[in-house]
Amino acid sequence: MLDVNDLWVSYGGISAVRGIRVTVEPGSLVALIGSNGAGKSTTLNAIAGLTRPRSGTVTFRGENVTGWTTHNLVRAGLVLVPEGRMVAAPLSVRENLQQARYSKRLSSGEFTDRYDQAMTLFPVLGKRSSQVAGSLSGGEQQMLALARALLTGPDLLLLDEPSMGLAPVMVDAVFDAIRTIHTDGMTILLVEQNAELAMDLCDQAIVMQRGELITSGQPDDLLSDGSLRSMFLS
Repeated sequence: MLDVNDLWVSYGGISAVRGIRVTVEPGSLVALIGSNGAGKSTTLNAIAGLTRPRSGTVTFRGENVTGWTTHNLVRAGLVLVPEGRMVAAPLSVRENLQQARYSKRLSSGEFTDRYDQAMTLFPVLGKRSSQVAGSLSGGEQQMLALARALLTGPDLLLLDEPSMGLAPVMVDAVFDAIRTIHTDGMTILLVEQNAELAMDLCDQAIVMQRGELITSGQPDDLLSDGSLRSMFLS
């Protein structure tokens, strides 16, 4: 589904990502974990077209999409739920979700079908469809951002720090939804600072430190390494 090869991203003279390689197989959930400043979000932003890499390639479903614009990647099926959610605060829940209709040029019938599916997954949004997004709780805004992404019909979903700033009960609700999405077959690349949450959910984890990939593997194997476990869960 996704192959990132020798990706380098710089800000000015500082290399934020240094030669990282990432492979995401169809139907899998891969987690990028590491401390603040490890380069996780920068990696996602480069994949999603928000940041142009200095070098390296991003291949999506066999096609080199390095440097593609974000809206073209969305139309191709690669969709990012950004850190901080980035919902349109003055617009209603339904109006936020209609953004997906325009980005993918959905027919009225396609939009209605996908909207109904999203409301089944996130019933609280259905109850607040006319409420402005800025008045929702942080967890509800994260659900809205997820629903908006799902309405585009992605093949690969990039999730950047979905638990950030949420109350524990809302973290549980959001991650239950992510688990359901993944169980239904969605391919996901997840960036999450809460390594315990990520390791509990993912099929494979990639550990980053100071812009570099330091190890990767299945969660149980990584957690069996005492020094790595201390790094993840300290």
